[in-house]
Amino acid sequence: VLKFKNRNNKVKVIFVIKSVITAAGKGTRLLPITKELPKEMMP
Repeated sequence: VLKFKNRNNKVKVIFVIKSVITAAGKGTRLLPITKELPKEMMP
């Protein structure tokens, strides 16, 4: 949570969500599925 004051001296609150997307390589281990569907979209 980030809090700061804007020009009108009102407090603004911003919620920050961090995430990591793990995707690398060519996806050849999952062939032939990855030939049609990107590895990042695999269930």
